[in-house]
Amino acid sequence: MSLGDLLELDSEDKILIERDLFINIKAGRLALGPDADACYQILSLFNLDGLMPYIDHFNPSRNAPYHGAFHEAVAVSLVYEAARFYGLGREDTRILLIAAAMHDFNHTAGASANDQDNIAAAIEGLQKVQTYLWTSATPILQNELEAACHLIRITEYPYTTAPITLMEKIIRDMDLMMPYLPPHQAKQLFLGLKIEMERTKGKWTFPEFAAGIKSFYEAITWRSEWAVAKAATQKWDEKLATVYNLIANHNPTHTETK
Repeated sequence: MSLGDLLELDSEDKILIERDLFINIKAGRLALGPDADACYQILSLFNLDGLMPYIDHFNPSRNAPYHGAFHEAVAVSLVYEAARFYGLGREDTRILLIAAAMHDFNHTAGASANDQDNIAAAIEGLQKVQTYLWTSATPILQNELEAACHLIRITEYPYTTAPITLMEKIIRDMDLMMPYLPPHQAKQLFLGLKIEMERTKGKWTFPEFAAGIKSFYEAITWRSEWAVAKAATQKWDEKLATVYNLIANHNPTHTETK
Protein backbone atom coordinates (compact mmCIF):
# COMPACT_ATOMS: atom_id res chain seq x y z
CA MET A 1 0.00 0.00 0.00
CA SER A 2 1.44 3.35 -1.05
CA LEU A 3 1.46 6.64 0.83
CA GLY A 4 -1.08 7.96 -1.66
CA ASP A 5 -3.42 5.06 -0.94
CA LEU A 6 -3.14 5.57 2.80
CA LEU A 7 -3.87 9.25 2.54
CA GLU A 8 -7.25 8.37 1.03
CA LEU A 9 -8.30 6.03 3.86
CA ASP A 10 -11.16 6.88 6.21
CA SER A 11 -10.81 6.78 9.99
CA GLU A 12 -12.55 3.38 10.04
CA ASP A 13 -9.44 1.93 8.43
CA LYS A 14 -7.15 2.81 11.34
CA ILE A 15 -6.36 -0.84 12.05
CA LEU A 16 -5.11 -1.22 8.48
CA ILE A 17 -3.01 1.91 8.87
CA GLU A 18 -1.40 0.58 12.05
CA ARG A 19 -0.71 -2.75 10.37
CA ASP A 20 1.11 -1.05 7.53
CA LEU A 21 3.59 0.50 9.98
CA PHE A 22 2.66 4.13 9.49
CA ILE A 23 1.95 4.36 13.19
CA ASN A 24 3.71 2.39 15.88
CA ILE A 25 1.39 2.91 18.83
CA LYS A 26 3.43 0.81 21.24
CA ALA A 27 6.51 2.96 20.69
CA GLY A 28 4.54 6.17 20.41
CA ARG A 29 6.54 7.20 17.37
CA LEU A 30 5.94 7.60 13.65
CA ALA A 31 7.81 6.01 10.77
CA LEU A 32 7.38 5.29 7.10
CA GLY A 33 6.29 1.75 6.38
CA PRO A 34 8.16 -0.35 3.82
CA ASP A 35 5.45 0.09 1.19
CA ALA A 36 5.03 3.84 1.63
CA ASP A 37 6.63 4.71 -1.68
CA ALA A 38 4.49 7.47 -3.18
CA CYS A 39 7.02 10.15 -2.23
CA TYR A 40 9.79 8.16 -3.93
CA GLN A 41 7.67 7.81 -7.05
CA ILE A 42 6.99 11.55 -7.14
CA LEU A 43 10.64 12.46 -6.67
CA SER A 44 11.71 10.01 -9.36
CA LEU A 45 9.47 11.80 -11.86
CA PHE A 46 11.72 14.82 -11.40
CA ASN A 47 15.09 13.04 -11.36
CA LEU A 48 15.40 13.39 -7.59
CA ASP A 49 15.69 9.66 -6.96
CA GLY A 50 18.66 10.04 -4.62
CA LEU A 51 17.01 12.57 -2.32
CA MET A 52 14.74 10.34 -0.26
CA PRO A 53 17.31 7.55 0.30
CA TYR A 54 19.65 10.22 1.66
CA ILE A 55 16.98 11.41 4.07
CA ASP A 56 16.18 7.83 5.10
CA HIS A 57 19.80 7.07 5.95
CA PHE A 58 21.18 10.36 7.26
CA ASN A 59 18.33 12.36 8.81
CA PRO A 60 18.89 12.31 12.60
CA SER A 61 15.24 13.29 13.19
CA ARG A 62 13.76 10.59 10.97
CA ASN A 63 11.85 9.04 13.90
CA ALA A 64 10.87 12.29 15.61
CA PRO A 65 7.35 12.13 17.10
CA TYR A 66 6.11 14.84 14.71
CA HIS A 67 8.87 16.40 12.61
CA GLY A 68 10.09 13.11 11.17
CA ALA A 69 10.02 11.03 8.01
CA PHE A 70 6.24 10.74 7.81
CA HIS A 71 5.78 14.52 7.90
CA GLU A 72 8.42 14.96 5.20
CA ALA A 73 6.79 12.37 2.94
CA VAL A 74 3.38 13.99 3.32
CA ALA A 75 4.98 17.37 2.54
CA VAL A 76 6.32 16.00 -0.76
CA SER A 77 2.90 14.70 -1.76
CA LEU A 78 1.18 17.97 -0.84
CA VAL A 79 3.47 20.31 -2.79
CA TYR A 80 3.26 17.99 -5.79
CA GLU A 81 -0.52 18.24 -5.59
CA ALA A 82 -0.23 22.04 -5.47
CA ALA A 83 2.18 22.12 -8.41
CA ARG A 84 -0.29 20.12 -10.49
CA PHE A 85 -3.14 22.39 -9.36
CA TYR A 86 -1.30 25.39 -10.81
CA GLY A 87 0.33 23.63 -13.74
CA LEU A 88 3.80 24.64 -12.58
CA GLY A 89 6.77 23.90 -14.78
CA ARG A 90 9.36 21.25 -14.11
CA GLU A 91 11.97 23.58 -12.61
CA ASP A 92 9.61 25.20 -10.10
CA THR A 93 8.15 21.83 -9.14
CA ARG A 94 11.60 20.38 -8.53
CA ILE A 95 12.45 23.29 -6.23
CA LEU A 96 9.22 22.83 -4.27
CA LEU A 97 9.85 19.10 -3.89
CA ILE A 98 13.41 19.65 -2.68
CA ALA A 99 12.29 22.24 -0.14
CA ALA A 100 9.37 20.11 1.09
CA ALA A 101 11.48 16.98 1.51
CA MET A 102 14.19 18.84 3.42
CA HIS A 103 12.33 21.56 5.32
CA ASP A 104 12.48 19.70 8.67
CA PHE A 105 15.69 17.74 8.13
CA ASN A 106 17.54 17.23 11.45
CA HIS A 107 14.73 18.99 13.33
CA THR A 108 15.37 19.42 17.06
CA ALA A 109 11.90 17.92 17.71
CA GLY A 110 11.22 20.23 20.62
CA ALA A 111 14.69 20.17 22.14
CA SER A 112 15.04 23.83 21.11
CA ALA A 113 12.23 26.38 21.32
CA ASN A 114 13.98 28.52 18.68
CA ASP A 115 12.86 27.51 15.20
CA GLN A 116 15.83 29.34 13.73
CA ASP A 117 17.89 26.37 14.93
CA ASN A 118 15.68 24.04 12.92
CA ILE A 119 15.84 26.21 9.80
CA ALA A 120 19.63 26.35 10.04
CA ALA A 121 19.85 22.57 10.47
CA ALA A 122 17.58 21.95 7.46
CA ILE A 123 19.59 24.29 5.24
CA GLU A 124 22.86 22.70 6.35
CA GLY A 125 21.38 19.29 5.58
CA LEU A 126 20.27 20.43 2.15
CA GLN A 127 23.74 21.76 1.37
CA LYS A 128 25.17 18.35 2.31
CA VAL A 129 22.57 16.63 0.14
CA GLN A 130 23.73 18.71 -2.81
CA THR A 131 27.29 17.50 -2.25
CA TYR A 132 26.07 13.92 -1.81
CA LEU A 133 24.12 13.98 -5.08
CA TRP A 134 26.50 16.11 -7.12
CA THR A 135 28.27 13.18 -8.77
CA SER A 136 25.04 11.25 -9.31
CA ALA A 137 22.83 11.30 -12.37
CA THR A 138 20.39 13.59 -10.54
CA PRO A 139 22.34 16.50 -9.02
CA ILE A 140 20.70 19.49 -7.35
CA LEU A 141 21.88 22.57 -9.22
CA GLN A 142 23.10 25.70 -7.43
CA ASN A 143 20.11 27.82 -8.42
CA GLU A 144 17.78 25.07 -7.16
CA LEU A 145 19.68 24.89 -3.89
CA GLU A 146 19.41 28.64 -3.31
CA ALA A 147 15.70 28.74 -4.18
CA ALA A 148 14.91 25.71 -1.97
CA CYS A 149 16.83 27.24 0.96
CA HIS A 150 14.76 30.39 0.59
CA LEU A 151 11.52 28.39 0.69
CA ILE A 152 12.66 26.52 3.79
CA ARG A 153 13.15 29.87 5.55
CA ILE A 154 9.50 30.72 4.77
CA THR A 155 8.42 27.86 7.09
CA GLU A 156 10.09 29.37 10.17
CA TYR A 157 7.61 29.74 13.06
CA PRO A 158 6.65 32.14 14.57
CA TYR A 159 6.44 33.58 11.08
CA THR A 160 8.90 36.37 10.36
CA THR A 161 7.86 37.18 6.78
CA ALA A 162 4.63 37.05 4.80
CA PRO A 163 4.71 34.78 1.73
CA ILE A 164 4.53 36.79 -1.48
CA THR A 165 5.30 34.53 -4.43
CA LEU A 166 3.15 31.54 -5.35
CA MET A 167 5.84 29.06 -4.32
CA GLU A 168 6.21 30.77 -0.95
CA LYS A 169 2.46 30.54 -0.41
CA ILE A 170 2.41 26.84 -1.32
CA ILE A 171 5.22 25.90 1.07
CA ARG A 172 3.63 27.88 3.91
CA ASP A 173 0.21 26.31 3.39
CA MET A 174 1.63 22.81 2.99
CA ASP A 175 3.18 22.91 6.42
CA LEU A 176 -0.24 23.49 8.03
CA MET A 177 -2.18 20.70 6.35
CA MET A 178 -1.68 17.74 8.67
CA PRO A 179 -5.42 17.63 9.61
CA TYR A 180 -6.12 16.62 6.01
CA LEU A 181 -4.74 13.18 6.86
CA PRO A 182 -7.25 10.53 7.93
CA PRO A 183 -8.30 11.49 11.48
CA HIS A 184 -6.47 8.65 13.20
CA GLN A 185 -3.18 9.59 11.50
CA ALA A 186 -3.73 13.28 12.19
CA LYS A 187 -4.40 12.47 15.84
CA GLN A 188 -1.14 10.53 16.13
CA LEU A 189 0.82 13.33 14.48
CA PHE A 190 -0.65 15.93 16.81
CA LEU A 191 0.10 13.75 19.83
CA GLY A 192 3.64 13.59 18.49
CA LEU A 193 3.62 17.38 18.34
CA LYS A 194 2.46 17.45 21.96
CA ILE A 195 5.41 15.29 22.99
CA GLU A 196 7.83 17.59 21.16
CA MET A 197 6.34 20.82 22.52
CA GLU A 198 6.35 19.57 26.11
CA ARG A 199 10.13 19.24 25.98
CA THR A 200 10.41 23.01 26.35
CA LYS A 201 6.94 24.16 27.43
CA GLY A 202 6.08 21.71 30.21
CA LYS A 203 3.24 19.20 30.51
CA TRP A 204 -0.26 19.89 29.22
CA THR A 205 -3.43 17.90 29.70
CA PHE A 206 -4.89 16.56 26.48
CA PRO A 207 -7.95 18.86 26.61
CA GLU A 208 -5.61 21.83 27.12
CA PHE A 209 -3.52 20.76 24.15
CA ALA A 210 -6.62 20.19 21.99
CA ALA A 211 -7.85 23.68 22.88
CA GLY A 212 -4.51 25.19 21.91
CA ILE A 213 -4.47 23.36 18.57
CA LYS A 214 -8.05 24.41 17.93
CA SER A 215 -7.23 28.07 18.58
CA PHE A 216 -4.18 27.91 16.31
CA TYR A 217 -5.96 26.33 13.37
CA GLU A 218 -9.04 28.51 13.58
CA ALA A 219 -6.79 31.54 13.14
CA ILE A 220 -5.18 30.27 9.93
CA THR A 221 -5.41 32.37 6.79
CA TRP A 222 -4.70 30.25 3.75
CA ARG A 223 -2.33 31.98 1.36
CA SER A 224 -2.88 30.04 -1.87
CA GLU A 225 -5.96 29.36 -3.97
CA TRP A 226 -4.96 25.69 -3.85
CA ALA A 227 -5.28 25.59 -0.06
CA VAL A 228 -8.52 27.57 -0.08
CA ALA A 229 -10.02 25.17 -2.63
CA LYS A 230 -8.81 22.14 -0.67
CA ALA A 231 -10.33 23.48 2.53
CA ALA A 232 -13.64 24.15 0.78
CA THR A 233 -13.95 20.73 -0.86
CA GLN A 234 -12.71 18.60 2.04
CA LYS A 235 -14.81 20.12 4.84
CA TRP A 236 -11.96 21.59 6.82
CA ASP A 237 -14.08 22.48 9.86
CA GLU A 238 -15.39 18.92 10.15
CA LYS A 239 -11.90 17.48 9.87
CA LEU A 240 -10.62 19.77 12.61
CA ALA A 241 -13.53 18.94 14.89
CA THR A 242 -12.87 15.22 14.48
CA VAL A 243 -9.18 15.61 15.29
CA TYR A 244 -9.90 17.86 18.31
CA ASN A 245 -12.29 15.28 19.73
CA LEU A 246 -9.81 12.44 19.18
CA ILE A 247 -7.08 14.42 20.97
CA ALA A 248 -9.30 15.60 23.83
CA ASN A 249 -10.62 12.08 24.45
CA HIS A 250 -7.22 10.44 24.08
CA ASN A 251 -6.04 7.89 26.65
CA PRO A 252 -2.26 8.46 26.87
CA THR A 253 -1.56 5.04 28.36
CA HIS A 254 -1.06 3.41 24.95
CA THR A 255 0.54 6.07 22.79
CA GLU A 256 2.72 8.43 24.78
CA THR A 257 6.27 7.61 25.80
CA LYS A 258 8.31 9.15 28.56
